[in-house]
Order: sequence, then structure tokens, then C-alpha cells
Amino acid sequence: MDASVLILAAFFPVQCRYSGLAFCMTFGAAILGNNPNMAQFLKEYFDSILAPGFLLMVLSILTLIALIHVSRRNKTYT
Repeated sequence: MDASVLILAAFFPVQCRYSGLAFCMTFGAAILGNNPNMAQFLKEYFDSILAPGFLLMVLSILTLIALIHVSRRNKTYT
């Protein structure tokens, strides 16, 4: 079991936990699981080898925002 599953489980009530987790994991795999194709597209579209690096920076910033949100949420309820 991945640690992200345990974190996501805390966001959903017991009645809809499986559906919520399934949606989050499927949505994440659909969006982020396509990174090699997206990186190739960005490289060709912008005609720059640096374009995939910007994709990684954007995804890293989104992850940082999510982690800050989770840490603030845990401080509020504990």
C-alpha cells in the first residue's frame, strides 16, 4: 500500500471512501501517467529541449501546494 493512499483515505468519509480513492487514483494516472508523451509534445511544439523541464516544474509546484494544503488541514483538525 502506498503512502498516498493513506493520505487520500483521510479526505473521504467511510461511506464513499472506495469511490473517492478510485476516482483520485484513476484521474492521477490519466493526467500524470502520460508524462513522456506530454514531454515529447512540448519539446516539439516549443522547439526547445527545456520545455519538458517546465512541465516538471509545474507538476512539482502543484505537488507542493497539495502538501501544504494537507499539512494545514491536519493542523486544523488535530
